[in-house]
Amino acid sequence: MITKYEHKAAVLKALSHPARLEILEILLMEQQCNCDMAALLNLEQSTLSRHISVLKQAGFVTTSKQGVRLIVQIANPVVKQLLASVDEAVCQTMKSRQKLLTEL
Repeated sequence: MITKYEHKAAVLKALSHPARLEILEILLMEQQCNCDMAALLNLEQSTLSRHISVLKQAGFVTTSKQGVRLIVQIANPVVKQLLASVDEAVCQTMKSRQKLLTEL
């Protein structure tokens, strides 16, 4: 049986790739067809599909078919808060590092 920490690690691992973070930020603006996202991100369709699969398994996105198009959207509004928290943490870390550099 998977522990809650293993589950948390798996969910956070889904955020550990720059392309997946960019996908989520794009989807926060509006749902997208995977074909449009591939061009927008300059990714091969197969690579994008793997990233979407990881995000889907983590519960960040859902997909639905509209004819031949695969529409990808954010599955949970908490994703916006999570990414905002990550942005804030990165900003604070960068400020701390900059402060250390100026004190040297």
